[in-house]
Amino acid sequence: MDKIILRELINNKSYARQVIPYLESKYFYEIDDSTIFKHIKLIVDNYSTDSLSLESIGVSVENDNSINESTY
Repeated sequence: MDKIILRELINNKSYARQVIPYLESKYFYEIDDSTIFKHIKLIVDNYSTDSLSLESIGVSVENDNSINESTY
């Protein structure tokens, strides 16, 4: 279920606008899903859902020095 939510956040801007305010990273059970959500939330909070793409998430994750190698 977590992967479906993340996929829809990335691919469906309308869905993302509606549900992101209610989601928290603690709702995602796997550390990698939680990490990806944190970066999605960061991008949306700082820019907008229109700025959300796989590329923008990838750049955000690459610039995060707190992520260990196995999670990356």
